[in-house]
Amino acid sequence: MLSRYCLFIALLLPLQVFAQAVGKITFTEGKVRVLRGASTLVGAQGAVVEVTDIVETAKPGFALVEFSDGTVIALGDATRVMLSRQTGKTNNPEVLLLDGWLKVQARDAADYGVTSLMQASTLKTASLIMHGTKTSGEVFVESGAANVGTTDKQGRASGLSAAKAGQFVMRSADKPATSQPRPSEAFLASMPGAFKDALPARLERFKDRSVEAKSTGPVSYEDVADWLTAAPAWRTGFVRRFESRLSDSAFRQQLDAHLKSHPEWDKILHPPKAAN
Repeated sequence: MLSRYCLFIALLLPLQVFAQAVGKITFTEGKVRVLRGASTLVGAQGAVVEVTDIVETAKPGFALVEFSDGTVIALGDATRVMLSRQTGKTNNPEVLLLDGWLKVQARDAADYGVTSLMQASTLKTASLIMHGTKTSGEVFVESGAANVGTTDKQGRASGLSAAKAGQFVMRSADKPATSQPRPSEAFLASMPGAFKDALPARLERFKDRSVEAKSTGPVSYEDVADWLTAAPAWRTGFVRRFESRLSDSAFRQQLDAHLKSHPEWDKILHPPKAAN
């Protein structure tokens, strides 16, 4: 009985780890920033990253984030991602790419979701490179195999299908995705140079120590505006997360001014009056 209990706990550990401290930032180049809750932090080497953390690189900039299961992600110049969990039947990790360049190198991991505003993918043992903007997306399955599809207007994965090593999938706004057996010359020319090689594993260097990420103050509306106005599925939990910032008049005014883009704030900003 005890052995079965231990096995059950062991199976839960990856999700428990993800639900708390996801991993660590193991390399930075240029300025890296972390938005945790409603605060901004300096993204330093050795700093822990957690679920719902938003990690941003400057231009020029680069960052590695490593997970306990051996998965490594790299952020290129001017890249913004959020560490989330897949919705639905699983609690598997998911990386939401708002914009920029992202490489995910997974090894015998739980199904990882990698989603931009235009495209969605899942992978287990593979290396995948994604570039995304508000109106276009590109996915290159560098090695292994993955499932690649599109992201609907709600921000959810749709139409995932198998993609083998070497496959390159492109999509632009309001147009169907197209696939070809190798990446385009433009994609390869624009891709960060560090993405051309296998990502290094550096987590062992920080195994017994963590660097405290220093706070630089609360987020401004401008810091999170693109997240607050992203697809609805991506905004889940944002009201609770950023409600404390309503005490700041500038934040509140900007929320009100852009209310059509995030209507879920209406009841908070304009609560119904109690009946007499």
